Amino acid sequence: MKTVKTALGVKRIEERDQHLALLQLRELLDAHRNALITRLLADLPTYLDYKFGRRVNQKQLDVLKDKLSSIKNSSVDMDKYDFLYQHMLTNETTYVPSEPFYKEIDESISWYLNEAQLQLVK
Repeated sequence: MKTVKTALGVKRIEERDQHLALLQLRELLDAHRNALITRLLADLPTYLDYKFGRRVNQKQLDVLKDKLSSIKNSSVDMDKYDFLYQHMLTNETTYVPSEPFYKEIDESISWYLNEAQLQLVK
């Protein structure tokens, strides 16, 4: 039995079947990322100002909320988070940091903000 610690608490994963363990880990990672995105959506303008030093209009805010909701409703790409799976396989306890999820979220936001800025220049 492996132990995985996330911002949502501690979960145990059966290690007998690696395919089942991978699915269980994916569910935990989905839930972890969803919780982070839900918190961001609650006050997205403040996060954008803090992280990117940008203020956006309502239309841009709506687009960003849709983008984040889309990420939230999709499953994590286990290729990006394979390091967590490998860590879980080789260790009894795995701590899931929030940093890789924020990196994924910030990349999506940054891409949109840069694209919107380019459109203003045209």
